[in-house]
Formats: sequence, C-alpha cells, structure tokens
Amino acid sequence: MVRHVGTGGRIPGAGRKPGCKTLVKRAEAADILGSIDEMALWQKLLKSKSEKIVLDAIKYLTDRRDGKAVEAVKLSGDNASPIEILVRHIGTDD
Repeated sequence: MVRHVGTGGRIPGAGRKPGCKTLVKRAEAADILGSIDEMALWQKLLKSKSEKIVLDAIKYLTDRRDGKAVEAVKLSGDNASPIEILVRHIGTDD
C-alpha cells in the first residue's frame, strides 16, 4: 500500500483505542490545579532557561487569550479548476 502525505482520509490504527480511559478527569484536574499557585508556575515556565519551554508557554497562553490563528484553506477541483457548489433548499424542485 502506497500512502501519500497530505491526501487526507482515515488512517488505520490511528486515534484513541477502544476502551481507552481518560487519565485525569476534569474535576480531578480542577482539584490538582486548585492546590497550586498557577500564576507562579506560569511565571516559572516563562523564566525557564530553555527557550523551547518559554516559547511553548508563550504560544499556549497567547492562543488561550486570543484564540488560535485562522488557517487559510484553498480548495480547487481537478487540475486546479474552481469547485462548483450548488445549494438547494430542501423540498424545492430546483
């Protein structure tokens, strides 16, 4: 089987396995986070010696504050021709 990168579609074996359980439930996460000083932890991460940790923390916090950036999607039909979209109202004869 030849698999081309970027072709989309279902990938056998990917995703969560049946019967997989969540490691930490939302309520448990709230209890854990409630027992620490989150602001101090974020400040510690932002002052890390690792540039990767600092960058990841900044990206995460920025995404949470501003929302993730919109990704541009370009669609085209065969041979890069435009895609025709026909919208019909249900129940009409058109």
